[in-house]
Amino acid sequence: MKKKLVALLLCLVMALSLIPTTVWAALDTGHSAPTWDDLETLLAGKVNMVCETENNLSPYGLLENTQDYTVYTVSEVAKNADGVYTCTVTIINDSGVSKYIARYNDDTNSKHEAGDTDNDLTITLKYDKENSNWIATDTATIYVKCTPAPVAPNAPTWDDLKTQLAGKVNMVCETNKSHNHNHTYGLLENTYNTSEVAKNANGVYTCTVTIINDSGVSEYIARYNDDTNSKHEAGDTANDLTITLEYDKENSKWVVSATDNTAIIYVKCTSEQEAPEAPTAEDLGGYKLVKVDCDTKSSHGEKLYPLLDGTFTTEVTFKDGIFQCVITITKDGAKEYVKQYGKDLGKTHSLKKLEDATITLTYKDNSWVVDDNDSSASILAKCSTGNNSNTNPSKPSDGKPVTSSKTFDAGIALYAGLSILSLTGGALVIRKRKEF
Repeated sequence: MKKKLVALLLCLVMALSLIPTTVWAALDTGHSAPTWDDLETLLAGKVNMVCETENNLSPYGLLENTQDYTVYTVSEVAKNADGVYTCTVTIINDSGVSKYIARYNDDTNSKHEAGDTDNDLTITLKYDKENSNWIATDTATIYVKCTPAPVAPNAPTWDDLKTQLAGKVNMVCETNKSHNHNHTYGLLENTYNTSEVAKNANGVYTCTVTIINDSGVSEYIARYNDDTNSKHEAGDTANDLTITLEYDKENSKWVVSATDNTAIIYVKCTSEQEAPEAPTAEDLGGYKLVKVDCDTKSSHGEKLYPLLDGTFTTEVTFKDGIFQCVITITKDGAKEYVKQYGKDLGKTHSLKKLEDATITLTYKDNSWVVDDNDSSASILAKCSTGNNSNTNPSKPSDGKPVTSSKTFDAGIALYAGLSILSLTGGALVIRKRKEF
């Protein structure tokens, strides 16, 4: 009996092995549909709410308390042409879409209605055999529009422009970089045009301010010339004459755009520059520009002095849009500084060498400033031969003792005589008192 059973089992196994694999595939019973817990995870961020008016997109997921199938329908699980099990979630066109719009209105604190664009209300789920789970392969999109349509804000006023564009117009001199220091301006009256208020691609209301290319630019150049005390004309670089303002809905005001927030006007120095007057010693009194040092004794050290009247010459030049003044200390002038040096030390000195006679100044922001690379003139002095540096008069430098002179001093003799007469007179007075 056992042998018959074994033989029968073997025959059954052999018969089953002959069945084609396609038959086995047909016998596959598939997978169960995703649960609501599955849908809550799968649909997170898969429903896009798009406002046609403001051009905004806000992602949503599964709405709470919607298991009553008034928002979604879920199809049966079926195998597609690629042999993959799928399941389709569809947002119901009326009741489902209206609930999403109501949630969107609450979140945005605004009013919307169904948009004009056709909605895409289906999301396809596919079963991942390898990981034994469902995955979402696309998104749904619901289009809405504001109701009523928002009203565009009024164009910015002059006060708005004056506040927001303060320091937003930059003047750049192509010739002389020193002219660029801190020369920014706000909006000047009657130098600009403003565009109509319009909504950009991001749904933000904007207004563009454009400086008028001829009359407006020339007004800025004239102001710049006054402030720099120089002459300029339009430069060779193309100007950037626009500034964009954006309307801040939250604070109900116009603000400067983060991406187009300055205008630039390029100028260049003209050849007809009016040279500034050369500086005087009084003008440069705050600078100590002349250095004097002793070549004889290093202990005397160096000293710095301001310029003295009558000790130097000046020459103003103009090159590459920059005014410079070369101050040259004269030889006779150098002697005056050496003389002052000797007085300060209490030792007479004379001029040995005028090492560096020049000092270079640059004209910047309506004043002369010292060039960092040429900040002082240099004079070398030497101790005079008549100087006696010995501090003890009783011991001269030759080592011999000092003896006093033996000549008669008339002052001392007069003083001695007066002393004797005084004593004699005193004796006579005492004698007379005794006789009385």
